[in-house]
Amino acid sequence: MRPKNLTLEKEILDATLKLLETKEPVEIGMRDVAKMCNVSATSIYHYFKDKNELFKKISITCLAGLRDRMEADVSKTDDCKEKVRFALESFRDWCFENPTVAVAVLSKFSENIGDTELPAFYVCNKFGLELFEECVRKKIAVSKNPKLDTEIMIAGLWGCIQISLSKRNDPEFWNRGKDFTDCFIEKMMNIFFRT
Repeated sequence: MRPKNLTLEKEILDATLKLLETKEPVEIGMRDVAKMCNVSATSIYHYFKDKNELFKKISITCLAGLRDRMEADVSKTDDCKEKVRFALESFRDWCFENPTVAVAVLSKFSENIGDTELPAFYVCNKFGLELFEECVRKKIAVSKNPKLDTEIMIAGLWGCIQISLSKRNDPEFWNRGKDFTDCFIEKMMNIFFRT
């Protein structure tokens, strides 16, 4: 078997992300990706056995990049509470900066993730849990179940982001997604943190 060309593999991922800007995942075929990369469809199958595998790789790559960004933003402070806030804001900002990718990765590709990929798919959740558990240990945050509360914060924030992106909230907030989600983040911080 010939070795993989990492440059072409990245081109395949980038081309698929580009296609996602204008098409739903079900509308994208391997031939579409191959055409954008100026290669044969057979070449694409050398890297990914099918579209589901391609979408898994995109999800895992994007989520790893999001986690790196969250880690970089969190590293700007030593304050435990601020780390949680920075992580939530970083997650939110990435979603607003990459709306099509965020919706695809966080909503449309999840059914393609198998048990072996779950840890990579939930890498941001795990990072958030680690931050929140540190705050609970230091008695800065209050929680009987940090894992559940972390998931509630993430799911609630993602819900606010989706509503903002799809303009399903009041028209007053259609172009104010940051304000809308800042309010949610502030409410979560007030619920779980003592000071």
